[in-house]
Amino acid sequence: MSLSVVVLTSVGREAHLRGCLRALAAQTLLADQILVVDDGSTQGHAVVAEFGADLPLRYDWRPHDYCMSRSYNRAVSQLSSEKLVF
Repeated sequence: MSLSVVVLTSVGREAHLRGCLRALAAQTLLADQILVVDDGSTQGHAVVAEFGADLPLRYDWRPHDYCMSRSYNRAVSQLSSEKLVF
């Protein structure tokens, strides 16, 4: 079974993103893919880079438009796992 985790972030939530990725790195069973979909933050890429060596991360940035549905749809269209966790 393949498992992907989707993490959504946005402007001003970089500290929350860091905490989430730290928690994912501490798991005993890692996901096959972790996709961070960023709704316009300016520092999300730097946070993701901190964990790039420890996690199977992908990063997708898009302009900020307050539409979480677009972020979910972008994530689903990019992943091919049997199971998704948001």
